Amino acid sequence: MNKSTLEKEGNEWVKEEIITEEQLSIILSRYKNTSTNNIFITFAVLFISIGILLFVFSDWTFVSPIIRTTLLLFVMITLYSYGFSFYKRKKQGYGIGFIILGYIFFGATLFFLNHTYQVPLFLIYSLPTWSMIGLCFIFRYRDSALLIVGMLVTVIGQGIITTSLEQFSWLLFFIFLIGYFYFVYNRPSKWSNILFSAGLIVQTLYLTYSFDLTYYWLLTMYFLLYVLALYIPKQALHRTIIYVSITASFFVRSFETVILEDPPIEYINMKTFFWSFWIIVAAFFIITIVWKKKHEQWINLLIFIPFVFTENPTFIIIICLFIVSIYWVIHVYRHVRTKQIPLSMTIFLISTFTAYIQFGWDSMNRSLFFIIGGIILFGISFFFEHQRRKLEMEEHV
Repeated sequence: MNKSTLEKEGNEWVKEEIITEEQLSIILSRYKNTSTNNIFITFAVLFISIGILLFVFSDWTFVSPIIRTTLLLFVMITLYSYGFSFYKRKKQGYGIGFIILGYIFFGATLFFLNHTYQVPLFLIYSLPTWSMIGLCFIFRYRDSALLIVGMLVTVIGQGIITTSLEQFSWLLFFIFLIGYFYFVYNRPSKWSNILFSAGLIVQTLYLTYSFDLTYYWLLTMYFLLYVLALYIPKQALHRTIIYVSITASFFVRSFETVILEDPPIEYINMKTFFWSFWIIVAAFFIITIVWKKKHEQWINLLIFIPFVFTENPTFIIIICLFIVSIYWVIHVYRHVRTKQIPLSMTIFLISTFTAYIQFGWDSMNRSLFFIIGGIILFGISFFFEHQRRKLEMEEHV
């Protein structure tokens, strides 16, 4: 049994409560996927998908739209037929690969129809339809590759609607939030967890852009996402969403220290609705922390407090970033939390270079700026590598 088959079986064992999710991770870590066939299939699907998109949007002025649409549908049905046939013959890799190609071809056909007939409503409803069909395939075949492709289609589709029509598709958002969350939750994997979490972050950017909201709304949305993640029972998904939301918040804070040097008046005069919403989320956070007794999470409140109303917001934000990042570095290494090391490293680097850029860029020579920055990176790398080896030795004692 190879690793991918073992992972599928293991997920069923977790659902049947034969083993725990953590035990499955330990079991899978002992096996290496020796088959390189899936890598070739993945790149084959990727290259052919790019070719499909270039093929569909190439110059076909000499062919009528009806003939072109018929040809596209014929190729799509052929790809699906090969996919279903391979899958029935127990060649799952090839079967899923051809099904994904058919799925991509279906989306390309929808784009061609929209490009040909220029119907805005068609774009609004065709992309959710494409996403829903992805959910149907995932429900039928329960494959991680289909899940990842479906989520990518949904997030990219949201971006197309946002940039083309300057609208936010709530339908696509709820398909992603409810439909894809169901499969990510019940068939967890590292990449699906990361992609789902990143997809939520990207969709908040689309939401902010389409409703012309200022950047500080992002912090509140990440705050809400962070609090909701605390209620997810499955540790892997729970941890991934928290890590992604905190990291995204640190990036927004770093960006904020740059634009707050000359803040527009609307950043200072915040709307009542924003404050009401932020207070509700903060109250939700406090209740959650007290109820679940996650007292180590209190420090993270500093990340999400809007400081634009203060007299010197840039300095306060940098200090708060340092406090939070240093706390997590100390906490992780004191309590031997090896799974939290990537988060502590990331936020510490962001806070360090935010402060370094703010206070060093204008006050020192440019070459010296980069030399010292490189030395700091070497120092941080040496420290974390030393601590990592120390933890590994302690775990094997």
